[in-house]
Amino acid sequence: MKRLVEAESMTNAPSREEILKVALPIETINWRKHNLTVIKDGYLRNGVRVHVVKEKLDDQPIIVDSAYVISEIV
Repeated sequence: MKRLVEAESMTNAPSREEILKVALPIETINWRKHNLTVIKDGYLRNGVRVHVVKEKLDDQPIIVDSAYVISEIV
């Protein structure tokens, strides 16, 4: 199991394409704490976790609980 590390600053944020390469489809998870629905999950090479959510987000990627999060909706 990969260890979760603190997400880097947004100046080093991965691109949407980088996140989509490592995020794999999962059984849908209701992330109640943030009112988001996670549909893909993965880890970057540096160990930072990434999620793809169903909901539309204003800015992408964003950092939520030390993970980069993007929307499936562009």
